[in-house]
Amino acid sequence: MTYNDIKLATLQKMFHDVTTTEPNMITKPYIDKMAYVCNCAIERITAAGFGKRKYAEIISKVPENLLGNSKEHYKVSRVNSKEEYKAPKGNSWFFELCGKGTVKIYLGKELIKTVENTDENTFTKHKGTISNDENKPVTLEFIGGNTYLKKNVAVYNDSFASADDVYEISEMKIFDMEKTAEDFFKFDSENTVICGSDNTAYGFMGEKIFCADGLKSGVWKVPYIAYPQLINSETPDSEIINLPENLCGIIPYYMASELYLEDDSGLCVGWRNKFEAELREFILNYKRRPSNRFKFVSLEGEQFGKI
Repeated sequence: MTYNDIKLATLQKMFHDVTTTEPNMITKPYIDKMAYVCNCAIERITAAGFGKRKYAEIISKVPENLLGNSKEHYKVSRVNSKEEYKAPKGNSWFFELCGKGTVKIYLGKELIKTVENTDENTFTKHKGTISNDENKPVTLEFIGGNTYLKKNVAVYNDSFASADDVYEISEMKIFDMEKTAEDFFKFDSENTVICGSDNTAYGFMGEKIFCADGLKSGVWKVPYIAYPQLINSETPDSEIINLPENLCGIIPYYMASELYLEDDSGLCVGWRNKFEAELREFILNYKRRPSNRFKFVSLEGEQFGKI
């Protein structure tokens, strides 16, 4: 169904003798407002789960932590006395601190950087690169004294273009789907995440967060419903509305109920009820696929909550 078909059907509900969408003195004020109310109807239908279904590919390339993948490196722990983490070589490093604390970074026996952390209320991420052509050992020395917290300690052999590019390692990686896919509207509950590697740990947090094992490289194809197409004053009448045909057919009821509200509220209530009833009927009769989207796979093998 085209945008012109919907506009004409809307006008015909309000004015029975209309046969064209060419504006005249009577119809022009309503036609000028149609783009906005058409968008509202399309978004309402999309929110019910009938938008365009797509997959977003998430690729996570995790560099090897030269300190090893012991859980002790990633969990939150207090630094009460001096602690040393030594890697046989390295070209970059990363860790997170909370509280007043000092970390000294050595290349071989040479002190190359001192990190002073002052934020006592939240974890601050610290990372950097090292020029290490001779592959000297790299040591992270967490100075004790003032009790503070640390987590996610890593040294990599990988060289990064800048400190900002250094991989921020953690047991769980968080992906904001609105940043991953520009047209993300909501997760698609009808389809399942496709895992393209050995890393099959994933889950969901809230309405737009996808999370996965952050210690192993992986590829995930995440199903989502795309943001509905935008109708505006420049949209051609020939534009096809990307929704099932019978759902396109109820859009004029919604549009007429909004546009004609000040003229005849009684008619508008009837049109809106018609829209809601038809949408509800379609939802109830829609043959949904068996869904296992909410099957959470844990990094611990049981449930994400134990991470």
